[in-house]
Amino acid sequence: MMKQKEQIHKVLSNKLCPLKDYLIKPFNNLIDKLSKKPVFNKGYLMVGMTGQGKTTSITTNALRKLLIGEDLQVVIYSAPENAILENPVFEEATMELSKDLPKGVHVKFCDNPMEALKAIKSGKKVVISTTHAGIWTKQSKFGPILFNHIYDNKISNAVFIDEAHMWTISDWINYKPVSGNEPTNYEATLFTKVQMLSEFSPFIFFITATPNREHNGIVTPIGTMEYEIINDFPPKKLMVWKNAWLNSHTHFDANSEVSIKETMKKMFSKMKEDEKKTGVKKVAIIQVKPVLSQKVIDGRIKKGMSTWHADLQTIKQMAFDLNNAYEFWSPKELVFSEMNEKNVSQYSSDGNYVQPFINSQELKETSNDVNEELRVIFVVEKGKAGMNIFPAKVLMSLKNYTAKSDDLGFITEIPLQIMGRLVRLYAGMSKDELVAIAGGDYNMKKFLSNTTIKLEVMKILNSFDLYIPNTKVWYKAIEEFLEKYATHIDDVNFDEFELGTDGDNNPLCEQDDCIRCGGTGKEPKTDIVEDTNYDGLDNVFELKG
Repeated sequence: MMKQKEQIHKVLSNKLCPLKDYLIKPFNNLIDKLSKKPVFNKGYLMVGMTGQGKTTSITTNALRKLLIGEDLQVVIYSAPENAILENPVFEEATMELSKDLPKGVHVKFCDNPMEALKAIKSGKKVVISTTHAGIWTKQSKFGPILFNHIYDNKISNAVFIDEAHMWTISDWINYKPVSGNEPTNYEATLFTKVQMLSEFSPFIFFITATPNREHNGIVTPIGTMEYEIINDFPPKKLMVWKNAWLNSHTHFDANSEVSIKETMKKMFSKMKEDEKKTGVKKVAIIQVKPVLSQKVIDGRIKKGMSTWHADLQTIKQMAFDLNNAYEFWSPKELVFSEMNEKNVSQYSSDGNYVQPFINSQELKETSNDVNEELRVIFVVEKGKAGMNIFPAKVLMSLKNYTAKSDDLGFITEIPLQIMGRLVRLYAGMSKDELVAIAGGDYNMKKFLSNTTIKLEVMKILNSFDLYIPNTKVWYKAIEEFLEKYATHIDDVNFDEFELGTDGDNNPLCEQDDCIRCGGTGKEPKTDIVEDTNYDGLDNVFELKG
């Protein structure tokens, strides 16, 4: 690993690139080593931040390196759910790759095991992109058949498992110490099958922003395959202009109806305030608790405890009631939506009208459209991955994650993942419009230098607010989040941009005696971040007097 001093020197001299130096270069160095001396029964971890270019590193570099450089026949890419897959990008990359293959050699992109199996049997090289369930589990009819064909015939292959923190626990015995949850019919099917491929393929890769305890070596994997992390996270300084900035984080009691209601009211008020200042919407993700079982409810009643619970229906109704009381949005606006395993729908602000979505992708597209009314998404066991919604700049979680703490420390992957949904660049416009100004590398510095949007407006649009439970796990998660993944807006250096000017440095303030800038055209440095609510912190950490 690079020494910190060397990192800082290179960052300051603008010699490092988050994509090239922290993803592509370590990967290529590893492939060159494995090409000379293959290592088996090993899985290599690639860590990367939101917006760093993990998918780009695979489609523009890894496929070529493996299919042409190493002459492999099959590259398998899988992700937890369809929403994460970027199959059009993989398909385009495969077509580009075809142009450089020797005459008579063909490569085919496939999105399902059956198609891939036919292509392999016909002698083609194959790139397959599908879900974990679509290829590794019994849920797929042809997934096991494809796997058996590759394994039995020792077909040369490479594997990329995305969001690897979620599905790669090696055995049910390790499930609780790694995830913090009790195992429920966990069979470790993905790990087992990938482990089998590692017996004869040295090219087994796992991708995540949040390595779990097995990946980090805190808990030893059960089996023959070991993990090794091959790269570092880029210094945050390199990502400042590629991600959104943290504006504020507010803690509350997620077990208290009063605390939740007051926090939600504060959140909706802040959203409306921001929208009034910018003229553009922000989207909030509200993570609710699962429904209590009847057994738990009966147990609470028996103990004389309250049965109130922050589940989907309860929190939805609270949002409707708050809107009816304070008129954040007009009654008929389709502001609210929900996304869970069974339902994807949109609701009017008063809760009286429901409009179903075809699927979660339709909900996300509606959320991304700045002209659509949708502002709030209630999620149940969702939102931890695949929520690529650029206007999503507000998070409220009602899950304490108190079980994700033990003698080994804190398990923060899930809180970090859900907070990571907010760090994508946002400029109050569509993704295509943003890219046209900021470039394909999503560079906010480039955007700010080529836009007439006021800097103070961009500070609001490209910053996010967190409303999270007052628990040890969340305090630890925020600490890690600010250390590795996000930059606080107070720490962003805007000095090179003329505050109070347009993109061409033309003054926007013409008052010589302006109380804000004193006629300089520059905004004063002010405290724009809300104070974090540390009420109850002493209790959380059991601090005495």
